[in-house]
Amino acid sequence: MSNEISIGGINPNQENDTKGPEIELFLNDENFVSGDMTGSNPVLIAKFSDENGINTSGGLGHELLAVLDGVTQNPIVLNNFYRTNLGDFQSGSLIYLFNDLTPGSHELSVTAWDTYNNPSTKTIAFVVSENNAILINGIYNVPNPFETQTTFWVTHNKPRELLNAHVVIHDINGKLVWEEEKTVYSGSNINSEIIWNGQTNDGTEINKGVYLCTITLKSTLSDTKHTETHRIIRK
Repeated sequence: MSNEISIGGINPNQENDTKGPEIELFLNDENFVSGDMTGSNPVLIAKFSDENGINTSGGLGHELLAVLDGVTQNPIVLNNFYRTNLGDFQSGSLIYLFNDLTPGSHELSVTAWDTYNNPSTKTIAFVVSENNAILINGIYNVPNPFETQTTFWVTHNKPRELLNAHVVIHDINGKLVWEEEKTVYSGSNINSEIIWNGQTNDGTEINKGVYLCTITLKSTLSDTKHTETHRIIRK
């Protein structure tokens, strides 16, 4: 046992960490895929993890930064938006709101540093829709095929907005099977409020087979609408 006290010097057991943080980027919700369509006011959701923690103290050249469309002269400093996950210093996330982005294609890059000063950069692409018009990116139903009930998942570019939904289901001969109109709200870019029990409007069970579901979403703010059709199977 030694009573000597060492001041300064180098820790011989220091970890040799040369890897930057893991970064995940989304717009509006975690179903976002790079290249997706958004509105003009998308919300950035960024998640970070590193075994030695994320550097949020800043310092020259070591800020947590976002760069839009490669304009490095005008970066967005995100340090104050970062929140460490409760009970886990190794990971955290942030949310940042963009406003009035121009229509067309964009690229967004986020750079983060760990506490050992190792950087990482993640880049995503997205397209801001023209004229703020509503756009349905896709329709899915779960389960498909279904037996007793199925839920429709509609992805769109109007998060945090009341939408009018018109749903029509026909059989393959064009006969109307079921129809519903309702107002829906999505906190993100995906809505799952449309549920069908496999019956006609008068309560008759439908036969097994293929059906066509046509969904029209209308924006209550921009007064635009978009229609898409999806094939479903009753087994």
